[in-house]
Amino acid sequence: MKYILFFLLFFLSIIQLDARHHHHSGKDKYMKSSKPKDKTKNKEKEKVKDENKTDKPKNPSNPSNPQKRKSNPSNIVKYANDALGSGYVYGSSGQVLTDSQYREFKRNHPKEVTNESRKWRHKKVYDCSGLVKRAFEQEGIKLPHNADKAWRKTNWSQKGDMKNLPKDKVCILYRQGKDGMKHTGIYAGNGKVIEASGEKSGVIESKFDSSKWNKWGIPEGLY
Repeated sequence: MKYILFFLLFFLSIIQLDARHHHHSGKDKYMKSSKPKDKTKNKEKEKVKDENKTDKPKNPSNPSNPQKRKSNPSNIVKYANDALGSGYVYGSSGQVLTDSQYREFKRNHPKEVTNESRKWRHKKVYDCSGLVKRAFEQEGIKLPHNADKAWRKTNWSQKGDMKNLPKDKVCILYRQGKDGMKHTGIYAGNGKVIEASGEKSGVIESKFDSSKWNKWGIPEGLY
């Protein structure tokens, strides 16, 4: 009887120990599963990935070695062609001539602006250097609004007399007066000239005549 009681007590103690063991292991698992994840590490990893991404353009430009924009002289000729038939008022550069505009031109240039200019009302008007100035602005080339100043102050890549005019290039023509250049026009290539001729004719196209002009020039940046 003693032996039976001893084995019963021994068996019960083993069951209690086993139950305690399972209780603690379950608690540990719960604690592990309920432990909050360290999101900081994940964010740091994502940040590194984003920083390592390279969204390079297909055609990257090098700021230290910028490519020069290729000029297109045909834009100058197109502007001049579009101006054909426009009027002439001294001091103008593509404005639409209104009565108030006419009075302003007349006030600023009383000797050069005559009543004949009134016939160009409601049309765009230019003077010779105003047409050249606006046409060459199409290629980003800035010129003074004065024929003589433009000849003297422009940086030329090429210039010369009529005997060596480049017949296949767009350039600026000048006519000499007593006190410097008094008239200018656009040589559009292939013997064609576009100019703001005067109050009577406005902007016209004509054949190149070497006796009418004295100098030509190609501004820097055009070719």
